[in-house]
Amino acid sequence: MKTTRILAALVAVFLGMSAPLLAHAEARTYAVMSLVGDKLAITNYEPSVGSHLDTNKKKILDIGDTLFDEAAVRAANKVLKTADASASTTMMLTRDTGLYKSQNDMFDAPEANKADREYLLNLLKNRNVTHLLLITKMRTDADLKMDHEKAGDGKLEGLGFYIDNNVDVTSMSSLRSTKGVMAPYAYTKIRLIDAKTLQVLREQRAIAGHVVDTAAMGPNAATAFNDMTSKQKIDFIEQMLNSAMEGAVPLLSK
Repeated sequence: MKTTRILAALVAVFLGMSAPLLAHAEARTYAVMSLVGDKLAITNYEPSVGSHLDTNKKKILDIGDTLFDEAAVRAANKVLKTADASASTTMMLTRDTGLYKSQNDMFDAPEANKADREYLLNLLKNRNVTHLLLITKMRTDADLKMDHEKAGDGKLEGLGFYIDNNVDVTSMSSLRSTKGVMAPYAYTKIRLIDAKTLQVLREQRAIAGHVVDTAAMGPNAATAFNDMTSKQKIDFIEQMLNSAMEGAVPLLSK
């Protein structure tokens, strides 16, 4: 256990619990937790010549609340209950910085992250759950959907917006042209974990990203992004989380 952590510093928030546990011995009871919402990345494409390195400029914004984690948990919980109506679920949030930092290393390098694994086990202790559905960040190649093709270059991870102001784009729906592309994205991974041992039983990439039609929003993609309200940006990210969860969670609940 991490003795240096003060219990009051941990915010383990239980957003709700479903119907009582089923009597059937094989029934799964899930805790659903997200560790993806502490930061938001603004990635601006920078062309490179003769290099395979990711030269994109990234601005990382610290998110001071659980807004996006709550959205991720609610989206995953909704899909899970649809895929398995008999499942009992507990939605959980934490603001523990250690868990955010080691969210993937806890499973990729368990021996080097024993303290964080024990801490996570303590959060699950006495929750009457058999499984943990854990949503973490995933870093992989940009792969953003357009009407009839794909866009993006470099690596994306977690939640954010990708902006490329270097290309001319014509909307297939409105036939209006604009400079650049802007795409919200959610690049995450979901693990199905044994709640008693933290053994990973199954994992699935949960990725969504879609280029937004900015032709009516401004002269270029960067301007369109800057002119959007905070609510519009939040709505876009929540849409990506919903889409990512819809594609991945059913594959883990089978």
